[in-house]
Amino acid sequence: MEYELLLECYRKKLNLTYKSICVDPKNDSRICTVKTYHRLVNGDFVRGRQAIISNLFKRIDRPIAEEFDVDYTVLSKLMEYGIIESILDEVDKLLTILEPYKENALYDFRYQGVKVIDDYYRNKKHPEEQEVNDFFCMEECMEVELFSLLIVIFGYKFNIDGFSSEFDINKIRYYEPKHLIVQINSFIFALNLYNNACAFSLSADIEERIKEDNVIAKVGYYPHIIELCKKMGKNYQDYYYELYKLLIEEDSVVPQFKKNSALANLAINEIVSKEYEKALDLLDQMKNVAQSRMVQVEIYSIFCSLHLGKKIDENYLNLDITMIPNKINILLYTYFKNYELDAKDKNKVLLTIIRDHLTRSDYLYMFIIEEEIKKNCKEMGGYKNFYEFHELKGKNL
Repeated sequence: MEYELLLECYRKKLNLTYKSICVDPKNDSRICTVKTYHRLVNGDFVRGRQAIISNLFKRIDRPIAEEFDVDYTVLSKLMEYGIIESILDEVDKLLTILEPYKENALYDFRYQGVKVIDDYYRNKKHPEEQEVNDFFCMEECMEVELFSLLIVIFGYKFNIDGFSSEFDINKIRYYEPKHLIVQINSFIFALNLYNNACAFSLSADIEERIKEDNVIAKVGYYPHIIELCKKMGKNYQDYYYELYKLLIEEDSVVPQFKKNSALANLAINEIVSKEYEKALDLLDQMKNVAQSRMVQVEIYSIFCSLHLGKKIDENYLNLDITMIPNKINILLYTYFKNYELDAKDKNKVLLTIIRDHLTRSDYLYMFIIEEEIKKNCKEMGGYKNFYEFHELKGKNL
C-alpha cells in the first residue's frame, strides 16, 4: 500500500487543508511543513519519511495497522446468485475479521464498505449520497473486488432513490466490471440513463459470460435486454421474453422473491410498451404468489385497467393508506382513489407530484403521469398542462 496516496485520500475526504493536516491540533505542534507534505505525496525523497507518515496518520486518528488480505470472492458469487441468508453469513464473517481494525487507516473504509452491503441485504437500507461520495474519495486505495461490489449497491440506490444533480453518475456506470453482477448493473445504469449504445456494447460481453447455467443472473438480466431491444428496434425481444417466462415458471432454483421481481420487470416493460392486457396478466400472476400486497402493483393494475377502458376493481382501492411508506406512492394511490374528480383538478395533483417529488429514476411513474395528463387534457380539450408536464420533466431529468 502506498500510504502517501492513502493519506491524500483521507485529507480530501476529511476536507482538510494542506496547512491543517500538517499540524497536530492536540498540542498545536507542527508535524511537517506543507512543502514536506507535498514532497511526501509526490514520492520525493524526505528524511524521516516513515516517522512523518506515522505521525500524520495519528493526527487524523487513523493509526497504521499491519497489512493483510481479505478475500471477497465468496461474497461476490453469493451476491451474483442473490442468496440472501448466505450473503449475510459471509458478511458476518468478514465483519468479524475487520472489526478489530475498524479504527485503523484503510481498514476503516473496508469495514464500512462491508457494513454498507450488510445494511442493504439485512435492512434494505441504501447508503446516503454523502457516504457514496466518501467511498469514491477512497476508491484508489480500496480493493477492486470490494469496491466493485459496492458499485452494485450504489446502483440499486440510483435505480430506487436517484442521486442529486450534483452527483457525477458517470463514475459509477462506467466502472470497470470484474464481476458479472457488476457488469449487469453497469448495463442497467446505461439503459436507465438512455445511453442505449453503451448498454448494447455491454450486452455483447454479458451474453458470453451468462451462457453458463447462472439462472439468477439471467433472471436479473433478461427483462432489461428485452427493454433495450424495444428501444433500439431490435426484433428479438420475443426470444428473450419466452426464455424469461420459461425461467420464472419452471426453474425451481429461482427464489420466489426473484420470481416476483421478474414478473414485475416484465409487467413494467409491457406497461411502457402500452401492452396493458399483458401487463395486467403478469401483475395478477405476481399477486397470486406474493405474501403481501404492494402499493406499486396496485397502482400499475389500476392504471392498466383504466387504459383498457375497464372499471377500477374495488379490491385495488382498499389498501390502508397509513401503511404506505413512500410519499409518491401515497399521492398516486390517492389520485386513483379519487378518480371521479374533474380532469382539471386531477392534472393539478399530477403536476404537483412531478414538480415536488419525482426524480429521473422514477421513469415508470413519469410514464404513468404523462399518459394520465394526456388523457385528462383530451377530456378538457386543451393541452396546456401537457406542455407544463414536459417542461417539468425536462428539469427533473
